[in-house]
Amino acid sequence: SASMQEPSRREDKDENGHFYFRGLKAPSTAGTMHAVFKYQDGTTNVSSPPLVVEVLPGPPTKLVPDRMPPTPAVSNASAGNQRQLVHNLRLHLEDGFGNSTLG
Repeated sequence: SASMQEPSRREDKDENGHFYFRGLKAPSTAGTMHAVFKYQDGTTNVSSPPLVVEVLPGPPTKLVPDRMPPTPAVSNASAGNQRQLVHNLRLHLEDGFGNSTLG
């Protein structure tokens, strides 16, 4: 989804003719992002070519199942194979934003 950002308020140290975007958060979703910078003041209309940025997932922080297993139920059956609580549980690693950390 597209979003628009306004330049930050000018500070004394800023160079004339430069626009600064301070305090913006990086995307929390890993993947390929496209950015276009555009300036309009009523008489002038300038835009940059699209910039492609690859946002990578952060370090793993949690181990989660691929699918949530059903609620396990305890069985006191004498046959061991009937006492399984979870069958074929697959897990993957995610970063702090829920992005998979493996390809």
